[in-house]
Amino acid sequence: MITMKFYLKRPLLAIMLVLALCMSGRLQAQDTGDVSGTVVDSVGNAGLPGVSVVIKGTSKGVTTDVDGKFRLPASAGDVLTFSFIGYKKVEVPVGNQSVIRVVMQQDNTVLDELVVVGYGTVKKSSVTASVAKVENTVLDQIPVGRPESVLAGRLAGVNVTQNNTSPGSAPLIRIRGASSIDAGNDPLVVIDGFPGGSLGSVSTNDIESIEVLKDASAAAIYGSRGAGGVIIVTTKKGKSGKARFNFNAYAGVANAKGHKDWITGQEYYDYAVRYQNREYKWIGGDTGIPVWNDARRPNAYQVSDVLKNGNNVIWEDAVLQSAAIQNYNLSVGGGNDHVRYYVSGTLKDEQGTLKNTWYKNYGLRANVDVTVNSVVSLGFMLNPSYSKRRFASTDINNYVKFPSFVAVRNPDGTYPNARSYWGGGRKRPDQPHGDARRQPLLRHDDQ
Repeated sequence: MITMKFYLKRPLLAIMLVLALCMSGRLQAQDTGDVSGTVVDSVGNAGLPGVSVVIKGTSKGVTTDVDGKFRLPASAGDVLTFSFIGYKKVEVPVGNQSVIRVVMQQDNTVLDELVVVGYGTVKKSSVTASVAKVENTVLDQIPVGRPESVLAGRLAGVNVTQNNTSPGSAPLIRIRGASSIDAGNDPLVVIDGFPGGSLGSVSTNDIESIEVLKDASAAAIYGSRGAGGVIIVTTKKGKSGKARFNFNAYAGVANAKGHKDWITGQEYYDYAVRYQNREYKWIGGDTGIPVWNDARRPNAYQVSDVLKNGNNVIWEDAVLQSAAIQNYNLSVGGGNDHVRYYVSGTLKDEQGTLKNTWYKNYGLRANVDVTVNSVVSLGFMLNPSYSKRRFASTDINNYVKFPSFVAVRNPDGTYPNARSYWGGGRKRPDQPHGDARRQPLLRHDDQ
């Protein structure tokens, strides 16, 4: 009997072990499963792409897709941590939930301002050198054709002067004045880490920030090239998330400040003749005979009858114009954790305040960043551009000295020269100092 009881207990024990294993597997299946959900912004309830979703205390996690959705395996006792730049961190226990909706609040904490120096990016509070910065929040609000114009009046010690009125011309920049008498005083421009660039090659809409290194300690890494200061330009890069399109456009009108009162053609002629006749007496000649417009003088000193044509040209109106300025920029940026891109195209069309002058520029910029792994990353930058302009080969101020009786165009449509209105003498009433005055609209050069 004893032996029989022993053999009966062994099958019963085996059955109990099998049942226990089945229940354990069922309980384990209940504890582990996929948890999905959506992460949205508290403002507008829009899905947030690129949010980090990690099981607390582990390295297991995923990121939300372009619609803010996620899915990952988790147990009932796990806690999910949601984090995203610019938003407060959120922790949610899984429990018996299989679908989770998370609303993230924006974090208004002020971060330390960062500045770009020769050796990298550091907190501005940690820099003892003189560094000034202009953010893209300022750049995007100022409708200018060139980035140099943004610096005018915004950074201490940085002087921006527009000496050339030709459309598309670069202004003169001086950082803390001129540092050399015979050497160049232009600042060194560094674009995305590459020195020797030109600010005119970058659209204002493509700039993330501009830093100006003003003293020797800040620009020491660049050596003698940074003697006139250093301007560091950081262009915009793509950010993780769905593609975002931006279109910026502005238009304006530029006017040159002119003179108010202009003498008539007859007044100009009378004044010029009187001036020349008085000058003849000063140099000790025959004071009994006037120099100009006297029958006793040779033909070289006779004024042409063409001056009696009654022309009264206001050369300010004939030469200057209200110049239209247009600028268009279209950009798109986006990407994911591995590839981020930013592509933009720019069109500039500027008319000059001097008639028949203009400047056109077509530019393309592409910045692509590729993260291979935690150690290796690649960057590609492309910035082709094409520009063409027409500028005046003569001084724009010549129109002030041009006679009012000279017509803008001859009857045959050609441009006249003042020389044809006077005799062939070395000095003429329209040129009391003997220097030739070229018709302001006569010559323009293309580039």
